[in-house]
Amino acid sequence: MKKYLLLISIAVFTILSYSSFAQTSTALLGPDVGVSAIISPASTAPTNPTPVPISLEVKNYGTTKSTSFMVFVVIDGSVQPPYLYTDTLSQGGVDTVSFGSTMLPSSPVYICAYTVLTGDIDNTNDTSCVMVNGIIDVELTKTLGVQTNMSNPSTIGTTIKNSSSTPITNCTVKYYTLSGGVYSSVTSQAFNGLINPGDSIDFYFTTQFTGSIGFSGNLIFFIDSIQDDINNNNDTISEAFQITTGIASSINSANNCLIYPQPADKSVTVKWKGHQIVSYQLTDLQGRNLISIDRIQSEKFIVDVSLLAPGIYIIQLFDGTQRVKTKLIVKH
Repeated sequence: MKKYLLLISIAVFTILSYSSFAQTSTALLGPDVGVSAIISPASTAPTNPTPVPISLEVKNYGTTKSTSFMVFVVIDGSVQPPYLYTDTLSQGGVDTVSFGSTMLPSSPVYICAYTVLTGDIDNTNDTSCVMVNGIIDVELTKTLGVQTNMSNPSTIGTTIKNSSSTPITNCTVKYYTLSGGVYSSVTSQAFNGLINPGDSIDFYFTTQFTGSIGFSGNLIFFIDSIQDDINNNNDTISEAFQITTGIASSINSANNCLIYPQPADKSVTVKWKGHQIVSYQLTDLQGRNLISIDRIQSEKFIVDVSLLAPGIYIIQLFDGTQRVKTKLIVKH
């Protein structure tokens, strides 16, 4: 009895297994092709105005060879001229189909490709899609208003260039100072304009840069809030600076005192209009006396500065009753 039951069980298992295999085999029988992958463009690729190649991979998922079917590409809803595939694609075989190069719209771009085959038994594997974001590369190319003879305050900025293949509309520009190994806090300002591919704009901070006379170091600008930027090496730019004036005109108007030229190289003319200058004294910013001359008796005289090191100095004039101080800038 047990022997018969065992034989029956084996028979039933065999029938069920065959039935399952038959159903599976039937589902796979017949022609079945589809786009298995979009090779180009990748998810990050140039967009307008750079042409990019369109290529994709087709695969035969069916059990019969396929020799003729249509391949379509749709770019942001726009159907491109179809491609007629006429080679022989064997069971399990793959092949590459190229549509040549085309100009993609500004990113992001949605690209889909699909096949149309008469009698295709499975349409779920016909289509592949990719979202293409244009190559992003925003760089800072030069500083604006930063120099070694800056007034206090000064308007500063930087030039932003869009080296991307897609327009840029939002970013944040920041700067900080590095002076004597000490970093300042970061100043930031948003840019919400439009920079087309290849274009540059001069970006100025609305708040002026300030610092005490003699403050020097490096102003470091950098750009932020750019997603997927492919090159961070050009996002930062640095320039040496020195605040030499709040007296950029070199005129002390309250005391009619004029020193020119500024900055001076070999000599400088000192004039105190309406005053007979009796003596003058030249010191550095630490108050050390470098030059003193008495008995001038003139409202104008010339000072030799050719031996002074580049920098900022203080000139003090005396007419016998009044004293006035003003600044001298030396730059060789």
